[in-house]
Amino acid sequence: MTPFAYFVTGTDTGVGKTWITASLATFWYRQGYDVGVM
Repeated sequence: MTPFAYFVTGTDTGVGKTWITASLATFWYRQGYDVGVM
């Protein structure tokens, strides 16, 4: 499997960066990917 990376950014505080990151990580983990979040 080829490794890939995503960078989540937002225009302000409180716009949902943590929520989106957690949702994407959970989705990919459930799809069978090894997930790491920094």
